[in-house]
Amino acid sequence: MNQSKRLVAGYAAYALLAAALILLSSVFAYHNQGDFGRATGFFFADYEEYTPFRAFRFHIMEPHLDARAFNSSILMFGLGAWLQSFYSDHFDILTFSYLAKLVLVIECALFGALAAKAADLTKLQGVAIAASLAVIVFLPHNAAFLTTLYTEYALILALPALVALLMVGAQDWRHALLVSLLAAIAGAAKSQFFYVPTLVAFCLIVGWWLARERIRKRFLLMLLLAQALALGPITANQFAKINYYHSTFLGSYMAASEETLDKIGLPHDIRECIGVDVWDGKWRTMGQAKLETEPGLNCFARVNQSFSDTLQVYLHEPGAFIRLLFEALPPHFTVNYFHLDRTYPYLYPIPEQGFGWSEWMLALTDFRDWIGPALVPVLIAASVLLALFSYKAAPMRVSALFLSAFAVSQVVVALLGEGVRDLSKHLAGAQYAVDILVVVAALQILLALRQKSAGASHQAKRPVRDGEIPT
Repeated sequence: MNQSKRLVAGYAAYALLAAALILLSSVFAYHNQGDFGRATGFFFADYEEYTPFRAFRFHIMEPHLDARAFNSSILMFGLGAWLQSFYSDHFDILTFSYLAKLVLVIECALFGALAAKAADLTKLQGVAIAASLAVIVFLPHNAAFLTTLYTEYALILALPALVALLMVGAQDWRHALLVSLLAAIAGAAKSQFFYVPTLVAFCLIVGWWLARERIRKRFLLMLLLAQALALGPITANQFAKINYYHSTFLGSYMAASEETLDKIGLPHDIRECIGVDVWDGKWRTMGQAKLETEPGLNCFARVNQSFSDTLQVYLHEPGAFIRLLFEALPPHFTVNYFHLDRTYPYLYPIPEQGFGWSEWMLALTDFRDWIGPALVPVLIAASVLLALFSYKAAPMRVSALFLSAFAVSQVVVALLGEGVRDLSKHLAGAQYAVDILVVVAALQILLALRQKSAGASHQAKRPVRDGEIPT
């Protein structure tokens, strides 16, 4: 079989794989834990079909925008409602998910093509890269977001394309515009992702500096505008007071010593609320993933927290954050996301008969969950080191730095933002970045090894000069 026929066969195989992944992932969904209501009231409203924790169909309404609607995920849902309005008066999440997944497989194909170009690989190898990424992003813990109204939606769709475009370096104004647009979409998906454009700019600057290239000021200006757009969700966050309460009473106060609580002047009578959430759920410890109930305390109404209250603890006792990190992460750093405790998993099968043919994908998620705690630190460290010190792996440099920095920073942002409450799902952005980083790091290692083997081959072929001792 000649090269062109092999390439056509590769494209056909990728198309079949993509179709299979779209169909197999259609059984995965996440329970609605009260957050779908944050996306309603703008383009659609009123549950048409609803059972506890599940909602798929909504009445389409005339657009009604306020500041909260300038969230990229909500605008994507609005696009879906508009498209479906041509043939129905309902917005169906499951129908829209097929379109979203089609976009995702196209992005994986783009990722493979650009990675192959950047790494000087063949087009067929690019197809293999695309297929590898597609399998990873369609694992249940990622794909299930696309059958929900959770605002991680836009991040799931934007991140693969953003990472792909970061592989090819600064091109022209159109490339800068696309990168800035995708950074704005990812950053505006949810308040905890607000800094994505700034992080992209920082990683680009590091990449340019390491490559001794000039700073592209127009590129940075576009990213500055993207950053302004990405601030929409955080500036219009109507749940900020709840977040501030949880970041202290389920975060910094839980990790602080009694001496620090005395120094910041936290009244003794309010200390009974430490570990109690807004809805009277109580954690015994920072690492406890089992929820109890402590009714009647009415803690949220008794205080008026701000983000400065969270920072105040860590400024007095920096070790408190380290303590929170090491106690909270072990039970919550999982891709089997759960709501408050492990007896309430987010993932469920849409068909009544269960997951069926898609069970093998659950096994891959379970393997990812099992290997994750040991793999993630090594993966990030190796990727960053290759990005900084391997010249041949330079095409992956900015993408690797961005994914690594985003994953690590999301852990910090999640803990600062709402403490341990619903922490496993709040780490979904970090987990998704790690999943994509697996492919990027594999490419970095391939390029570094190719550099070594090429150097060895060159040394073997070099003739021995007069007076030189052969080796």
